Amino acid sequence: MFHLNQNFSKSKISPPKFEGNKLGFLATRSPHRINPIGLTLAKIIKIEKNEIVISLVDMISGTPVLDIKPYHHLESVDIQHIKYPSWIKSEAEDKKKANVSFSEKSLNSLRNIMQNNKLLFYDNYDDLVTLIKGILEIDPHSKYTKKKKEVMLYAFYIDKLNVIYEYDANNKEVMIQNIEYSEEYKKLRNKSWLENYESINNK
Repeated sequence: MFHLNQNFSKSKISPPKFEGNKLGFLATRSPHRINPIGLTLAKIIKIEKNEIVISLVDMISGTPVLDIKPYHHLESVDIQHIKYPSWIKSEAEDKKKANVSFSEKSLNSLRNIMQNNKLLFYDNYDDLVTLIKGILEIDPHSKYTKKKKEVMLYAFYIDKLNVIYEYDANNKEVMIQNIEYSEEYKKLRNKSWLENYESINNK
């Protein structure tokens, strides 16, 4: 359930990759919906007593799970007769992945974090490197971001990690600058944080 998306009452939204045009929310994959229930396909890693450990799922820590069902291929749709909206087709045609690289500082920080701290979901250094790279390779940035000419600094939070990176939209390149440990999520990318981070790292 999209429990953090509350009090939504609009009938139309503007998908990030739709260049400002609006669509009815039922014609999009946006989480901003009148019905807060989502559906996702997940991989079961292990089952221990009353706990199911899953991966490859798009959700945040604390998301309520309403139901779990086994996947059956016979219940899947016939992919030969699927019709896609034009805005999804154009997005799918842009298959070029972003080039993601890690600074030595970021890799050293991740190693130190793995040695000295306990994460919620991951305990393997290589798995985390692969995960972070995979997230940014598919280039999740909106078209508004991609229109910016200068190299910009961004950050996202995953499993007690703040991943700080530079994004070059012109060349579709991502450089992981640093990875920091944080017990709780806090929004990093604001004006004061950017100015403070840049001033510290430019010394």
